[in-house]
Amino acid sequence: DPAAGNTDALDPWDRVLGDIRLNAQKCIDARLEAINLLKVTLNSPDDALPSEAPVPLQQTGKQLDKLQAEMAECQTLLLEARTLGDDIRSAQQNVLKFRLLGRGPDLWTVAITNLRQANTLPAAVQAFLLDRMQIKHLRSISWTLLVMLSTLGVGLGLWWRRWWRSRLMQGPAEGISAALSTSLQACFARRLPLILGLTAATGVLLLALPAVPVPPSVALLISVLVYLGGLTLSQSLLNPCPPAVYFLGMDPAYARAISRRIHGLLFLVLALILIYSTGIRDTLTAEHWYLIRAVFFTIATLQLMWLVSTIHGAPSPLNNRKLRGIIVLLLLAGLVIELLGYRNLSWYLFRGLIGTALL
Repeated sequence: DPAAGNTDALDPWDRVLGDIRLNAQKCIDARLEAINLLKVTLNSPDDALPSEAPVPLQQTGKQLDKLQAEMAECQTLLLEARTLGDDIRSAQQNVLKFRLLGRGPDLWTVAITNLRQANTLPAAVQAFLLDRMQIKHLRSISWTLLVMLSTLGVGLGLWWRRWWRSRLMQGPAEGISAALSTSLQACFARRLPLILGLTAATGVLLLALPAVPVPPSVALLISVLVYLGGLTLSQSLLNPCPPAVYFLGMDPAYARAISRRIHGLLFLVLALILIYSTGIRDTLTAEHWYLIRAVFFTIATLQLMWLVSTIHGAPSPLNNRKLRGIIVLLLLAGLVIELLGYRNLSWYLFRGLIGTALL
């Protein structure tokens, strides 16, 4: 049944059948080689006496019949393994086709339903923050410690950033390695107050909340810290923070544009990580989830189209007009498919496009 099928259960059998086909083919090749050798022996002149000739010929004939029977069994096994493999691939294709072409409610139906259920959204948000994010486990002293240490981290970051920038301005960097080091330090110092504040908050939550499993609120803060690290690295390479200067060979304007687009893609990846790591989908109704998906796909489509427009100024062969046109059409088609309710198909298309963009 394609509606209830699970192709994950068929994957191990596909590998097993592949091994069976390989071994069966080896069996056929070995038996065929032995049969050919026996036929050469039967056709060769026999120097033995006539009275002794029928005995070895009879043994050779029996051995030949045995090899032919074994080869027939291997051929049957190979044929059955191929048939079963074809059936498994056909079942996987049917399940995939059913999932990709399965249609849910379109955007208009989702919007009307969300308007009717608007009064349930505050309760869902409250349940997500208190229960799913485990904020309800924080006591008053934990809240006080969280605010104090976060504020202290931000203040320390502001002072450290001022000192770090004054130190970087004392002497210009010479060479690519020195320029890269200066750029990394400058961009890290720019986000240092936020990084220290989030690090302090993460430490307090790790101490105040249950350690196993990792609280979603801690996973959220760690994801944001990783996102800030990615921003710092990309900006250090393509759009250095003052007082660092640009040091790569490509056009500075094009590098700055690419840096902004990379920031947008990192934000999309962060949003996906937060959605699936915090379990927000479990606290929302299906209609609320569909609306969030529609908003996300709209933003992602605009962001990827913005990236494609930036490639217009890239060196050859990335500036191919036909390639850009095809990507834009696929993006728009994916957005329309999502809004019409074919969410599995749109996600399949969008995942391939965003993976291509990141590569």
